[in-house]
Amino acid sequence: MKTCCYRHFIWLILILGCTTNDPAPENAEEIITIVTLNFDAPGGALPLVFEAVDPDGDGPQDLVIEDEIKLAPETQYVLTIDLLNSLNGDSISEEVAEEADEHMFFFSWTDGIFSSPSGSGNVNNGSSDVDYNDQDVNGLPLGLSTTWFTTNSGSGTFRILLKHQPGSKTGDSDATIGETDLDLTWNIAVE
Repeated sequence: MKTCCYRHFIWLILILGCTTNDPAPENAEEIITIVTLNFDAPGGALPLVFEAVDPDGDGPQDLVIEDEIKLAPETQYVLTIDLLNSLNGDSISEEVAEEADEHMFFFSWTDGIFSSPSGSGNVNNGSSDVDYNDQDVNGLPLGLSTTWFTTNSGSGTFRILLKHQPGSKTGDSDATIGETDLDLTWNIAVE
């Protein structure tokens, strides 16, 4: 009889010892189920829209890129990025904008696709220019809106990387700093 009570006592201690009142992590990773790239050309043309969709929401599958980016030659575009959690209807773009001082988009592309910005991006080289249209409260780039001018032709890849850099985003921030919230690479063609 004593052994039975002793086992129950130990079991109770184990159960109580495993419970916690610790709060949830402050910067839990957001669930992004749809990424939409909107390339708007001046002059009233309809925007070109390209998406990546998570087929199983918060399941084990990653975002799947739906289609190749195809842009017109020698055209200026303003790219806006929309991030959505379709499971609960949350705009992750709005959350990123609210926490702009903790987030930054980095970009890389095949050299020769764009005449501006030139080069191949700032994912591997933080000093390469990207034409950011938005900033955080400290005047540092965010990247939900950027400007691109295509060359006369070319093809390759276009990568978008969103980093979460709470307390570490500075004018020297690069893509090695912080947690990765999003990392997608599209095929791209200018034709």
